[in-house]
Amino acid sequence: MYTAMADIAYELKDKELFDACRRLWTNITRRQMYITGGIGSTHHGEAFTFDYDLPNDTVYAETCASIGLVFFAHRMLKMDLSGEYADIIEKVLYNLLPGAMSRNGKEFFYVNPLEVWPEACEKNPGKHHVKPKRQKWFSCACCPPNIARLLASLGDYIYSVSSDTLYTHLYIGGNVETEICGRKVSLCQNSRYPYHGDVRFTVQTDGTMNFKLALRIPSWCRKYEIYVNGQKTETGTENGYAFIDRTWNNGDNVKINMDMPIEIIASNPRVRENAGKVCIMRGPLVYCIEEADNGPNLSALSLCVDKEIKTETCCDLPEGTLIITAEGLRTVEEGWDDALYKSYGNIETRPVKIKAIPYYLWGNRGDGEMQVWIRVK
Repeated sequence: MYTAMADIAYELKDKELFDACRRLWTNITRRQMYITGGIGSTHHGEAFTFDYDLPNDTVYAETCASIGLVFFAHRMLKMDLSGEYADIIEKVLYNLLPGAMSRNGKEFFYVNPLEVWPEACEKNPGKHHVKPKRQKWFSCACCPPNIARLLASLGDYIYSVSSDTLYTHLYIGGNVETEICGRKVSLCQNSRYPYHGDVRFTVQTDGTMNFKLALRIPSWCRKYEIYVNGQKTETGTENGYAFIDRTWNNGDNVKINMDMPIEIIASNPRVRENAGKVCIMRGPLVYCIEEADNGPNLSALSLCVDKEIKTETCCDLPEGTLIITAEGLRTVEEGWDDALYKSYGNIETRPVKIKAIPYYLWGNRGDGEMQVWIRVK
């Protein structure tokens, strides 16, 4: 519905309707959206509830809802060329959307949780809608065809053109041909995104011509450098885009280097579910911890944010995947006997190594627990 509202606002140049869309957009993305790009915090009516109510283990976050958010973001981007819309498209494309599918493409999630305890999903009626593993089918199997049509139309989201500017919204390798000022321009993009922030472009023109190439600077990017034909180039930045305004020749090349440090993210303190917890991100990717790497009872783990946190490769995940390793503490479970509660001063912990994987890959190595938000030490 919001996508249709934005379409009408765009076609009729209706500022009042656009302003309404903008208010809705702001509320969704700044007060009611999960860090993975999921929306809809309750399974009762597959709905929003109220601002900052974002439970991780009873979440709904239907796959189709986030695809709808991509549609809405795309329409808003047509009216208001701001990088924040493409930021949300990117967030969904690299986290929730691929996470909704199994690696073999044969199972999918309807609900996309940020925390899973398989026993609770089975035995707690309030969590029965949350599945600890992807399903082959649902009675309402709307998600697989919605995923298919979004991926099939992906080319519509990567670039857009104004009268004198070619905008790059997403860093996805491929070729595009378009027209600027009545003349043809081709752009070839090569990248190893989202694990590496170096992206290269080759410009092909039918002779010398002047236009602007706008490159989105993602909201997660704190530092970047742009090179044109090997020479570092200073650019003006506006609304989340770096503009290269020059006379182009056939074969000119552009490179953008975006730093991808590991980020430790905290929630607004009004998100009560995440109090005292953090999330690990690198570039556009949200990371999570799984039982396959860290053992059961993930809630007993705490991340030591003051110790070294680094990237590594992993042999049982797809080639090129970077995992994150860090030092942490685990609450010792021995010695409790039959006690349900104990004095805090008598609780023991031991150091452990914590491994985090990209959220989109969770649930592909057997059943087990999963958490995105981790207690912090």
